[in-house]
Amino acid sequence: MFKKILVAIDDSQPSACALSAAIELATQVRAAVILLHVVDTASAYVPESGAMNAEKLADLRREGNELLSRTLAALPARSNVQRLLVEGDPAECVLTTASNWPADLIVIGSDSRGRLAHFLLGSTADSVIRRATCPVMSVRADAERMVHKTMPAKATA
Repeated sequence: MFKKILVAIDDSQPSACALSAAIELATQVRAAVILLHVVDTASAYVPESGAMNAEKLADLRREGNELLSRTLAALPARSNVQRLLVEGDPAECVLTTASNWPADLIVIGSDSRGRLAHFLLGSTADSVIRRATCPVMSVRADAERMVHKTMPAKATA
C-alpha cells in the first residue's frame, strides 16, 4: 500500500517522533522514504526593507542541510532513504513535493497546541492534513509515551 513515504522534518520533538514512526512503518512495508526539510523563507524576510536577508537565508539553508545530514546519519543503514531541502512556505512545499514525487503517505509532526491556537496561529500540519491528496499521518511528540502508558505490561514467563 505505502511504497513512498515523505517525512517532513525540522529540529523539533514532534518531528523526531514523526521520523521514528515513518522509519518503523517504512521498514515494515519496505517503502522508500524521502526526508524533506523546508527552509521557511518567511523567517528571512525583512519587512522594513521589503527584501530577504541573504545572510539569514544562507544560515537557514546551512542549518537545514546539517539537520538532514545528522538525521540521515542517525538512521539504520537503508538504501531507500533520500533527502531533500526546498525553500518556501512549509505547507505548500510539503504538498508540492508529495505531489511531484509522488508520495503514498505524508508523515508530519504535530505540536500539542489547542484548537484555538491553531485557529489563530495556523499550523503546517493542519494545513497539510486539510489539503493533501494522499493519506497523512500526524504524530504528536507525546504519542509514544501515550501509547506505552495505555498498553498493558508484557507478561514475563
